[in-house]
Amino acid sequence: MRKSTVNGSYATDNGVGLASSLPPDAYCSSEMFELERANVLEAGWQPACRVEQVAVRGSFYSVDLHGTPLVVTRTSRGEVRVVPATAGTA
Repeated sequence: MRKSTVNGSYATDNGVGLASSLPPDAYCSSEMFELERANVLEAGWQPACRVEQVAVRGSFYSVDLHGTPLVVTRTSRGEVRVVPATAGTA
């Protein structure tokens, strides 16, 4: 084992030198992007903004998350809510 110069902890050589990259086509493939979108991006929670960006009651922040326009708001009761940014929907 070797001691890290960054934080003083011990680390083992885990074979990082043997790692390989994805094939070049994977970086511009729409098929690969859709797989990543479904299995990584849409599989869990995604941050939309920082709470500091909607710190004041009544404030809002607009964001497009994976092609879905959203509005993050701070309600009059101080709660943070996220709603679709589509006009005329119920």
